[in-house]
Amino acid sequence: MENCPSPVYTGPEGRTALHAVASYNWKGISEKLLKKHPTIITKVDDRGWSAIHYAALYGSNEVADELLKADKSIAYMVAEKDNNKTALHIATYAEGNTPLHVYAATPNFHGCDLVNHPQAEKNAVNKKNMTPLDVIMCSDVYSARKDALIEELKAKVAFAAGFTIPGEHGGNDGPKEGLAVLSRKAAFKAFIITDALAMVCSVSAVCLYFKGAILTNKLRLRGVYMAAEVLVSLAMEAMLQLSVFVLLRDEKFIWLKFVICRVF
Repeated sequence: MENCPSPVYTGPEGRTALHAVASYNWKGISEKLLKKHPTIITKVDDRGWSAIHYAALYGSNEVADELLKADKSIAYMVAEKDNNKTALHIATYAEGNTPLHVYAATPNFHGCDLVNHPQAEKNAVNKKNMTPLDVIMCSDVYSARKDALIEELKAKVAFAAGFTIPGEHGGNDGPKEGLAVLSRKAAFKAFIITDALAMVCSVSAVCLYFKGAILTNKLRLRGVYMAAEVLVSLAMEAMLQLSVFVLLRDEKFIWLKFVICRVF
């Protein structure tokens, strides 16, 4: 650049040195070229591609950052000789994604009319052999729905525990036939109350997880998940502690009760 008056405007197929720098992600060189010839950033080759198009094609993130810092408007440059493609189009095609793939990867795909567009390829696969539906299945939003399903299963376990009464049922004939043997014990009554509270906590956690599955605000989503986690923890701890306390009725195991309850 010091000895040649203009080494940046020549090259095969109309490419400049900046095109080559963008293709190979030579960080730092692009900055020097732009200082010497600032207008080179808008130069296009025979296809109508500028340097930012090549940076997008080859994944040259560092050079792309330098180019955008120099001139943000190049992000909107279109290749007039190549169907008016921008750098975003090139980056999308480089990974084999269709517009439907890109939109499916966002958390706001609900109610999108893009799916019904006549030119939208619903079963198109990218270079990872994934369809738009596969992208949705792997997204964070769908993962939240899977977490909600897990919490729903936990609630069902707590609900089933309400029908699995600790101890035995009275089998003798009389007015107390079929009643729980431990029904007169204070610990058993506490267990029934705690079981009901655990059920309420579990159902509340499930509702919060389902609510979180449709939220896109990360701050609100974090708050919802933290509240649900607290409710699930309270439900599980209450169920475990009272179950152990009721079942270990013998006084010689009282030390074991406190140890287990302390651990949980």
